[in-house]
Amino acid sequence: MIEVITNIAKKEFMDNIRNKWIIIITVLFASLTLLASYAGSIYSKGWQDLGVTILIINSLVNLLITIIALILG
Repeated sequence: MIEVITNIAKKEFMDNIRNKWIIIITVLFASLTLLASYAGSIYSKGWQDLGVTILIINSLVNLLITIIALILG
């Protein structure tokens, strides 16, 4: 049973690696998250303005989820 699950997981993983949209979206999301974290921490001292950073990342996620749904749907 474990071998069947492993084979299915391996196939799904390889299909996702071959899909260029998944890789592009992953790189885009990671870079936008890092950029938003950096932009949110420029004017703050430590964890004081973490709410601003979370708000920026939340806005990006809301936008990217709709775009991802349109591309992959």
